[in-house]
Amino acid sequence: MKKYLSLSTTAVFILFYTVLVSCWLITNPLGTGPDEPEHYIRAVALGNGDLLGTKALTSSLPPQNATQAEFLNVLNRDFQIPVGSAAPFYWFCTARSPGTSAQCLYQKDPVAALLNHQVSYVGTYQPYDYLPAAIVGKVVQDPNTSLFLMRLVMTVLFFPLIVGSIVLLATNDRTSILGLSLALTPSLLFITTVLSPSSVELCAGVAVAACIIRLSRRTTLPRFFWLFFCLALFLLGSARPFGPLWLAAYALFSVPIIGVQPIRTLYQSSRLKFWASVTSASVGALLSLAWELVFQPTSLTRSLPDSLILNTLYAIPNGFAESIAAFGWDNILVPKPVYLWWGVMLLMVIALALRHSTYKEMKTLDLVILGCGLIIISTSIAIEVSTGWSLQGRYILPFIVLLPLWSGEILYRHNFVWKKGLREFIFISIALIQCVGLYSNGWSYAHFGNSFFFFLQPTWSPAFGWLPWISLVSLTCGFFTFKVCKPTAK
Repeated sequence: MKKYLSLSTTAVFILFYTVLVSCWLITNPLGTGPDEPEHYIRAVALGNGDLLGTKALTSSLPPQNATQAEFLNVLNRDFQIPVGSAAPFYWFCTARSPGTSAQCLYQKDPVAALLNHQVSYVGTYQPYDYLPAAIVGKVVQDPNTSLFLMRLVMTVLFFPLIVGSIVLLATNDRTSILGLSLALTPSLLFITTVLSPSSVELCAGVAVAACIIRLSRRTTLPRFFWLFFCLALFLLGSARPFGPLWLAAYALFSVPIIGVQPIRTLYQSSRLKFWASVTSASVGALLSLAWELVFQPTSLTRSLPDSLILNTLYAIPNGFAESIAAFGWDNILVPKPVYLWWGVMLLMVIALALRHSTYKEMKTLDLVILGCGLIIISTSIAIEVSTGWSLQGRYILPFIVLLPLWSGEILYRHNFVWKKGLREFIFISIALIQCVGLYSNGWSYAHFGNSFFFFLQPTWSPAFGWLPWISLVSLTCGFFTFKVCKPTAK
């Protein structure tokens, strides 16, 4: 049995991702998450007792086609909110004018300050994951303070799902955490820190995948495992409309990954815990399905648009790129070589896993690759047909994280002997790309002209200025690099 990492070594990975998430939380301007002002309105209304609002004809998002107009006709709801709590109209300034300094987000809005109702185009989204933010919206009325505290509360509550995943998978062999490091893309960490049901869904998706990988190792489980697993299953199932689909997909792929006989043994030895996990998943999925059917019905029987095939072919690589690094309202990207770099590392790990796997593991990995492809294509078509919008990276991340996790796990199982420096190069590359993501986001909102050193004369700065946060990230990445390059005790 492989010895699991000492606390000090495990803490390196936890520290690294905690610092990155903290920097995202502080340096990413308010209102710049995807649809974040709309989620804020939903949370404030829910906190003040307005669950559904009333039907509204228009919202801040104008439809671009007939399908979008029909979908928005279901989503748009007018909510009652306390005077002084309305989302400022300036929160949309960077979304409507990409490249604008984030300074515009913090202007006073005398009109919004007088409103006692506001329309949101996420008005019929599942309400369950808004509850923590709703409590903040009930207590705090100032919009800027309230939104920041909503972000903080959601991050504090759900980022531990990622921390728990690290604890479950990390051993004294760093390959054990390689797949998870490739799954935790800059996009995923960014979404984790904004106000959105997607943040809950992504954290829960990572946790469920990590639990399945840990079960496949057939080692003694930590005491917190089953509670952690049940919570992750419930949150993944209830967060968004695709939750039941992700649960069904994970249930299907857990069979070849864990194995039929180990699942039987697990059931016989831990029946109560086994059924608790099944119940958690079922309740989460049923809550999501019930809400979807009653309050947010969508049609998948519309006539297919003529451009569907072309749109799908474009959406697949675009969605994959966005799952690696896309910030703001999906309008802030990193340099193109970064996507190629991350993709090459992922393909390298997959290829090595295929080459060094057993026949059963190879077939299972083939199924995971095929499943991810089918999920991306079917999700893209479903979104296009039912909503009129194209696939976005965060929609597919809750499941496709399984691909790097399982690929890395195969290498770990076989004690893969890396060429000197190759594994360390991958970890260092991951750290550098995470830093590039943070830097690109900051530059977009605070650049002075086209200066690379925007932080020396920024047009907008987060709390305490840019230098402390840039220094913190640099020091953490340097420490992380030092630790992953340091030989481990056998």
